[in-house]
Amino acid sequence: MIEGIILKGIGGFYYVDTAEGLIECKARGRFRKTVGKPIVGDRVTLEIQPEDGTGYLQTIAPRKNSLIRPAVANLDLVVAVASAAPPVTDPFLIDKVTAIAVHKNMDALVVINKTDANPGDELYETYRKKRHRGAARERAHRCGVSTSCANASAAG
Repeated sequence: MIEGIILKGIGGFYYVDTAEGLIECKARGRFRKTVGKPIVGDRVTLEIQPEDGTGYLQTIAPRKNSLIRPAVANLDLVVAVASAAPPVTDPFLIDKVTAIAVHKNMDALVVINKTDANPGDELYETYRKKRHRGAARERAHRCGVSTSCANASAAG
């Protein structure tokens, strides 16, 4: 048995990153009915078919967390990218994304971009003070883009 992580799932085919490389796999119908539908981020074991090098999923490890939309599992961090410049991101949407992340035991990071058009100081201060992982502002430089972060205390 080989272990790996599902990177992509399209039309019943799952592309699993393993020590041997990326392997195209399928989940047998019985597997999906008894174990559940595999999603991106799942840690799986698989069996490789010697005839063509494809694989069949055998097991899915218990998920640390998961989201329904998009269907992903085992996340460590959710990043919400927001803007104080047009089009302005609705703070309700930022709150919704970060609340879901915290509820699912994931760190949340709010990144404020387009700071060359609007520094987003009010938005930055609002989320810097919250108990998320932190807030970041992206600033444009002549040489490219850099990020400065102001970390808030993590929820504990």
